[in-house]
Amino acid sequence: MKVHMVLNILILTGLGGGDAVGFPIPELVTGILKLAWDEVNPNSLDNRVKEISNQLKDIKTHLEKLEHTVIFGRDIKTIEYLIGKYNTRNLDKQEWADIALEYGSDGFDRSLISVKEMMKGTSNLFAEGSIFAVIAKGEEESNVLFSFFSFGNTEESNVCANIEDAWEYLISLWTVGHILWTKAYKIKHQDFKTFARQKKKEATSEFENFQTVKDEATPDYCDCFKKGMFYADLDYMISKKFPSNVNTSKGCQRQCNSDDDCHFWTFIKPIRKCFTHESEGTMVEVKEEDAISGPKVCPVHFSFCCNLGFAVSVFIVTLIVIICIALLCCCCIFCCNDD
Repeated sequence: MKVHMVLNILILTGLGGGDAVGFPIPELVTGILKLAWDEVNPNSLDNRVKEISNQLKDIKTHLEKLEHTVIFGRDIKTIEYLIGKYNTRNLDKQEWADIALEYGSDGFDRSLISVKEMMKGTSNLFAEGSIFAVIAKGEEESNVLFSFFSFGNTEESNVCANIEDAWEYLISLWTVGHILWTKAYKIKHQDFKTFARQKKKEATSEFENFQTVKDEATPDYCDCFKKGMFYADLDYMISKKFPSNVNTSKGCQRQCNSDDDCHFWTFIKPIRKCFTHESEGTMVEVKEEDAISGPKVCPVHFSFCCNLGFAVSVFIVTLIVIICIALLCCCCIFCCNDD
């Protein structure tokens, strides 16, 4: 029965195996890394750059609302400007390439180094280290009283989505920046293939380091997603409800978060579809690379003291309450005996 249910879901949702990408990076840029940056016909690469640029605007708007200084740095603005300029009509390619290849503050060279140092935490720009640590520490501190009294409800968990937003935004700028650096070199130099391959290697070589820094900065309670799991929902099978288009699992969670009726979600990676659910329903196991599921909000880490986990903290609080009640009873018995 379970096998037939899985097959039906795969047929109805159009799940496929998909090609796994060997880098732990957001879905936003995985496709562009499969393309050859020194290809003769650059149209497919240009189209992907424009698509990513449009999607980055939404992420940036969210980050601006959070007032994270990452988006206001001069070097970040330089990359944004060069990407935006490249996507405009009637581009003066020679003039654009001259600016892009500058070694000063207006070119890709310095600005991309700045992005790397911001993500790795090697620039001494932030006392906490990387930008991800800044987001994690800042938002946890701002909500510490709220989380203490409410045992960590929905607001606290925003730190998880905000770290992911900053990660998607910066790693996408990093990747697109290297691509357009190659484009600028092609405009000025006919023999650009070696340069293109070199920049692609540079862009991908730091991914693992970036991911490690982000993972170390991300609080433990953020990892509540279930890979390879799909919530079976009859409403989708009978076409009563339809999935929406999103680019990432975090985007699917945010969509669920904005829907009062949604409590669980499933993100189908190969087709980039988001399924929102009113209840948990039946969990179906599929290929790990095909589906990611999770709750509306990840359970928040609650610490009574010393960074203890939720379960330990609750146990300590319960134990203290029991001890207090026991002491009160002893006092009452002692007082009664004295009378």
